[in-house]
Order: sequence, then C-alpha cells, then structure tokens
Amino acid sequence: MTSEQQFSALQVGVTWRRFNALMDETAYTFVRTSFSSVVRDNWDLAVSLMDASGRQFAQSSRSVPSFIGTMPRTLAVMLRRYPRETLQPGDILISNDGYHGTGHLNDITMVRPVFRKDRLIAFIGSVFHSVDVGGAPSIDARDSFEEGLTIPVAKIVRAGVENEDVIAFPHREFSRA
Repeated sequence: MTSEQQFSALQVGVTWRRFNALMDETAYTFVRTSFSSVVRDNWDLAVSLMDASGRQFAQSSRSVPSFIGTMPRTLAVMLRRYPRETLQPGDILISNDGYHGTGHLNDITMVRPVFRKDRLIAFIGSVFHSVDVGGAPSIDARDSFEEGLTIPVAKIVRAGVENEDVIAFPHREFSRA
C-alpha cells in the first residue's frame, strides 16, 4: 500500500460516522414523507449501506434490528435473481417475500446498487412497513397467499425507468355496474 492508501483509525472512524449520519438523514426523510402511519409514528423501518459484496457497514441509528439482520440476506437472494454484473445505474430491486427477508409481507425491502463511473461499489437498502398489502389481517391465515400480496424479487426500476408491470400489479381498477 502506498501512503495515500493507508488510513488512520481517526479517518476510518470519521468516515464511518459520516456514513451512519447519511443513513440517519435518509431515515428522517423517509419518516417525514411516508404515507405509512406505522413508519411515521413507530419508525418501523431500516436504512443501510452495504458494500459491493453485500456486507452491511452502516445503518440508521433507529433502524429496526431485525430488518438490519435480514437486509443482507434479502440482498443475497436478489443477487441470485439479478447478478451484480447485470445491474445498471438506476436499477432498484424490490421484494417482500417472507421466505427471503423479514418474514412478514407488510415489510417491503428495496435495494439500489451504487455505481462510481461504471463500477458497482455499494448498495443502499431499505425496509419499510407498509400498512396494507391486501389479504386478511388475521392470525388465522392458513398460508402466505391469505396474508396478502407477495412481491417476488423484481426490478421496480430498470436503469432509471419505472417498470410499469411491477408498478401496476398491486392496483385494481373497479368498475361500477
């Protein structure tokens, strides 16, 4: 390593604190703008940074611990569906599949790859509790289909363009007869 590549403990500490502060600011913005009362009132969310290998290194200080624990696992499943080399700037991945993440359909994970020039350098991820994903809000549900909409691992945004198929599937149009 050259002297320019060596970092002191102080530099590493300051940089790490800045990353965590960025995650705190992101979380505050999400809370202020959220349509979910559970997010606004109870901070039922997590925001974190993961390196290009999917290892978490910074998160908001008020992140729900279980979400922090599941986010890298969910990212690993997302990367099996969309390998790193297929990702582009502007892509955003989404899922709420309980078998690959938080275990609860209301908790939706979204991850965006971060690029520097053309090189994938990190991921920023979030998990938020959505108030309604359909289904019967009951402990008597017999399977995951009765609990609500399961969002498979998908690209909700492809290279900066919303994926209309994913945006549309939770919506229903009702006609009056």
